[in-house]
Amino acid sequence: MLDDGIPVNNRPGVDSLSSLKSSMSMPDTLAQYMPIEVPSGAPTELKDLVRAAEAAADVDLSLLSGDALNSMTEMFDRLRSSVDAIDSSHIEALDESMIWSTLGHANIKAMLRSRTNLPGPDVGRRTACAYKLKRMPDARTAFEAGLISIHHVRLLGECLARRYDGAFVEWEPRLVTWAIEFDWDSFAKAIARWKDAADTSEPDERDASDAAARSLHVSKSIGGRGILSGTLTPVQYEAFANVLDPIVDQLFKDEWADAEAEFGKGKFTVDNLVRDPAQRRVDALEIMAQRAHAALSRRAPAPIVHVHIGIADLGYALKLAAGLPGKAPEPEDALCELGNGTPISYTKAVELLIDAHIQRVVFDADGEVLDLGQKTRFFTPVQKTALVCRDRYCRCGCGRPARRCQADHIIEWHPDGPTDVANGQMLCPKTNRLKSHSGAPTRLPQWWERGPAGPRLRRKGRGRPPNPSSDPDA
Repeated sequence: MLDDGIPVNNRPGVDSLSSLKSSMSMPDTLAQYMPIEVPSGAPTELKDLVRAAEAAADVDLSLLSGDALNSMTEMFDRLRSSVDAIDSSHIEALDESMIWSTLGHANIKAMLRSRTNLPGPDVGRRTACAYKLKRMPDARTAFEAGLISIHHVRLLGECLARRYDGAFVEWEPRLVTWAIEFDWDSFAKAIARWKDAADTSEPDERDASDAAARSLHVSKSIGGRGILSGTLTPVQYEAFANVLDPIVDQLFKDEWADAEAEFGKGKFTVDNLVRDPAQRRVDALEIMAQRAHAALSRRAPAPIVHVHIGIADLGYALKLAAGLPGKAPEPEDALCELGNGTPISYTKAVELLIDAHIQRVVFDADGEVLDLGQKTRFFTPVQKTALVCRDRYCRCGCGRPARRCQADHIIEWHPDGPTDVANGQMLCPKTNRLKSHSGAPTRLPQWWERGPAGPRLRRKGRGRPPNPSSDPDA
């Protein structure tokens, strides 16, 4: 009996729910829908595919070794993409058959929504990919082979827009090669650069669109709570995150230290911390506001925004700003982006450089920063800046931005590891702790792409051309 005096068993719907729960267990429920029903008209190859998938589902993968599971990662990745490609072919053929009209549906998307349990946006994305694949033969071939995913197809499909004046037809083999060889972030970055170069419309349209979309809403809610939401331009976000993220990281370190003192080292998880990530960001924002208020009486420092631009890109950007003719660097060779990897237009780069402090970081032919070594235990701010510019991300491959990582000695400082950039690397806190405990140095991962300006576009393991030399430094 609850506080309202009504016995639980007399509440409306309780008896029916109890009887339903007791009369039908989950295995019984699933049994109604298993196995997958294969229509009589389905080709033999598809029937075999369905039965093979059902048989594979019975395999207990937990019995396999870690090495065996790791060796199957690429297999599952390609298999998933191949099945998605078959699904796209099915949607394309289904649309051309016009069966959706015969059954009274407005279009193929409406039919798929009524026949599947997929959310509407996902149905829309899959249908759009099926449409676009008709005009992307090379992408279709790679998709069917499982070399690219449906997400790559979607991004490649954006290059079919009229504003690119049909340039995709000529560039498709090269763009598909990028999709196969580069990791996702690098591929998206390369496509963004290609769009900027191929766009025949107003060149500064994206900058104008970003500026028009910026907004900030602050309002008071019930009980005096505040609601904050908004959209920043890429440059504003970089400046904002460069201040907020270090405060968030420090709050996390403080909470972690408090938890170790309370529960003991290794005897707690993040669930035992006082705040979750969202709450930590709010508290960090409050600290930012307090510091800004305290600095009102002083001259406000310029926002910290890092712009990475190659010498060839800078030359072209300056010519573009002056109205002089020039040839832009190839998209995969270009370097014009914010510190967090977001590509920006050459016009925006020049705009930022006009009122900026220029810090020169010189790389050698192998992408290494020239030695800035000091016979000290800790890396200097200048050295750390050089490491951030070179590494850009944690060297373990987790994707954490280098500006939020820790400067670490590849060969430990004690007894004979030098504190210079050649012996330095940016590691996320977790990898740095694991390395310190195991003593094993972290080496350049397979995806690391080195060049005269550090890693720009990172390659996936399977996309990297085979190296005939056994020496990784050769």
